[in-house]
Amino acid sequence: MTQVQRPRSALVAASIALAQTCTPNVGNAHEGVAATTAGRVAPVQAVVYFGGDILTMAGPTPSHVEALVVRDGRIAYVGSRAEALAAAGAGATTVDLAGRTLVPGFIDAHGHFINTGKNLVDADLFNTRDIPDLLARMKAHVAHVPEGAWIVGFGYQARNLTERRAPTTDELDSISKDRPVLVVDSSGHLGAANSAAFRAAGITADTPNPAGGAFARKADGKSLAGPVEETALNLVREKRPAFTGALADAVVTGAQDLWASFGQTTAMECGLGLGNDDIAIVRNAIDKRLLALDLYVCAKDSATDETIAAANRVARDYAGARSDSLSERQGALV
Repeated sequence: MTQVQRPRSALVAASIALAQTCTPNVGNAHEGVAATTAGRVAPVQAVVYFGGDILTMAGPTPSHVEALVVRDGRIAYVGSRAEALAAAGAGATTVDLAGRTLVPGFIDAHGHFINTGKNLVDADLFNTRDIPDLLARMKAHVAHVPEGAWIVGFGYQARNLTERRAPTTDELDSISKDRPVLVVDSSGHLGAANSAAFRAAGITADTPNPAGGAFARKADGKSLAGPVEETALNLVREKRPAFTGALADAVVTGAQDLWASFGQTTAMECGLGLGNDDIAIVRNAIDKRLLALDLYVCAKDSATDETIAAANRVARDYAGARSDSLSERQGALV
């Protein structure tokens, strides 16, 4: 996993989402459509973009247009400014790009949307200088962690710490001896746990190293030292309580804001199933219509069957709503 950093400046001034998410027939109307008193939906006023470099990406060579019209969440027209204003109709909103560039939304080629969203909820350990700095950040984060939830941090790199190592169980116990504490490095493949986290995961000194992973041991060669690698990390991480309610919402909205800040309108989760709650988090986002961008999912081998079953449930549950939505859109164009 690559290090998550906030963009220093926006290279892309605006991005247009080219696809809609599923729209169930419940709750508020999807962003980009307005609910009528009859329960149907009608297109909102169009938006006209002009005054900058509008790159369509149509064809093998750069192609620019003077203006672009968005209606009901879709690109309705590209061409001259005069014709765009005519196509948009009366009451259209206009956006002067003031010389900035507008391109179609970028497509994420390989990302970890859900996992990154979880990391954004956790303590920020990027650019940690040393073990005391790491512990101080984790202790400060405790105040933001709901009662009963694990205290988790993400983003440190052991090789960049003054001590050139991961924190020990004893050091992490100084954050809390009763609540599970887990820190994960920026690669997502290494970490360290406190005594409570090992207890919650049912891991003891007698637990053997799993295939493809290792528990660091103390000088006696048996007692758990704290650092965990690869599948050993997964054995601890998978016992973390599920993200539900507001926390599940924050996973998706936080990741979505990050992806959108880089102009990406299609995100990817290339390891769905790393967390036992991953599928439920995605379903929660669908049901609450939290996704303003498209999400492409690749399941881990261990979660393939469960993911396919969940996808079939979504298709079944939303089939009627999607048909209704399409019929309403077509009716609005007649």
